[in-house]
This record gives sequence, C-alpha cells and structure tokens, in this order.
Amino acid sequence: MLGTDSLAQLTRPQTRPVARSVSSNDHGASAPSPVASVLDVDRGTSDAGLGNRLLMNAATRMRNNRTVVAQIRHRVNLFGHRLIGTGTYHQRTREDAILVRWDLQMPVGEEVARLEQVSDGLFLWSKQVTPSWEPGGVPRVEISRINLDEVHVRAEQSQSGVARFLAVEGLPQLLTDLSQHFQFRAPAEVKLQDVPGYGLLGKSLANSGTTAAQPPATRVVPVDARIVMGRDDLFPYLIELRDAEDRPLLILEFHGVQIDGDVDPLMFVFKPHGAPFSDKTREHIQSVRTSRGSD
Repeated sequence: MLGTDSLAQLTRPQTRPVARSVSSNDHGASAPSPVASVLDVDRGTSDAGLGNRLLMNAATRMRNNRTVVAQIRHRVNLFGHRLIGTGTYHQRTREDAILVRWDLQMPVGEEVARLEQVSDGLFLWSKQVTPSWEPGGVPRVEISRINLDEVHVRAEQSQSGVARFLAVEGLPQLLTDLSQHFQFRAPAEVKLQDVPGYGLLGKSLANSGTTAAQPPATRVVPVDARIVMGRDDLFPYLIELRDAEDRPLLILEFHGVQIDGDVDPLMFVFKPHGAPFSDKTREHIQSVRTSRGSD
C-alpha cells in the first residue's frame, strides 16, 4: 500500500540478543549516498536466475530477522513532481505474521506532510496528514484500514503493484515482489562506503517492451530496478525503481540499520482513538484486479 502514489498524495491539497547495527561510518545518515555504486551493476553477467535467487535469499533473511529498525531517505518522482523526505521503518516477525510500521515525513512548503502505516497482522492502517494550503488552515487527516484476511496479499500481486504491498509485509514482501516481476542479472560486486556489497540490475518482465513512445500513463510503471545490498547481511540499503525513460520513480535509501534489537510491541498497534476512519478493503481489491487485468 505504501508506493509512489501514496507518497505523492501527501502533497495534494485538500538476555536478549544484542542488536546488530551498521555504524554511521558504513551506511549512516552522514555517509554519501550509495547510488553511484549501483551504476556499476551493469557489469554483472546475464546469468538468468542467479540475481533473482540472491534476492529471494535476501527476502528470506529479512523474514527470519526477529526485528529490524532503519532510518529512511526517500525520493519520489511522479507526474512531474519531485518529492523528497525522511522516515523510519520498523519490522517485527511473529510466528503468524510480519508486523510492519512506516513513518514518513515530507516537506510541503513550510509545512510537513506525514504518512503513518501500520500492519498489525489483521489490518493495514494508514494515517495521512496533509497540510492545508490555506493560511492558518487546519491540516487534513485521513485514516483508513484494509482487512488483510480479505485481501489475501500473496495471491494479489501484479506488475503495476510492485510497491503496493510494501506496508503489509514490509521489505521481505517488496524483495519477493521484485524477484517475481523483474529478471535480474547476476550480482556485481560493489562498495557501500568501503563495505563489500552486491549490486543488482533488473528488467521488468511485464514491461520489457515498453518504450518512450507509449502514452505517459504506461511510462510511470517501473521498468528497471536497481538494488544495492550488503554482502554479509543481504540488507537492501538502496532500492531504486526507474521508468522506460530511465527516470527514477522511487528511491529508498536505508541507514542506521539495527537488526534483532528490542522493539516495543506497541509500535505495531494503531488506535484511531474515536477518530472516523474508512474501510478501503473492497477498493483495494478492486484496484488490484484492475491492474492485474492490464498485465
């Protein structure tokens, strides 16, 4: 549910294991972006299957982590709008579900738009706070939920929904979706601030024939995927999706990563506290069916 469209909407008016962490010298907030490293990905061979297997191994590793906490830098380019923001990612794995929480902020003029999404195993809750465009106006708050039992997430994937279920099962599901909808080359060895890593370049299976001459609506669908992950932890420190004209649609950079540390279970509880909310389960299922019909 957390995808380029969700982020763009923010600017529309209206003795426990010790946590394993990555120091700021490796992937910290002050470190330069690893984007340049991913440009070397095309050195990888076209060995079909090796890159996808590595991606699935990374997804499995993410699912097996007891907890994950990371800081986020994100950028969205959509319909001529360039949106840049920051946020946090929390993940907790239970036997029956993967709980996920995203908190994203994005400057809008002198105000800040916020998106909070919590997947508690039963529902996907979304709270979107959009600043008013009127001087002294009150921010607009929208709360909605999706019934995960009705959606059957794993069976409702589509080429246009690569980031559609990002909030439901977080990074493990995103990596799985990418491996199913893109053909990746064999990994290339790259450096993330002098730390060994792997770079992956993938081409969309559904949109391999998309060209810049096609209507703009088709060009906002991701055609290329670029991923940089750590060699030892297989954590995806950078995920970049690009359109048919090689323009970045979505860039997610993760830093300050902590794995298997203590995370308050209440981080994955959302309570509307009496505020009105809408149920978008049917709307969500219909949107997925529509996108599947266009595959």
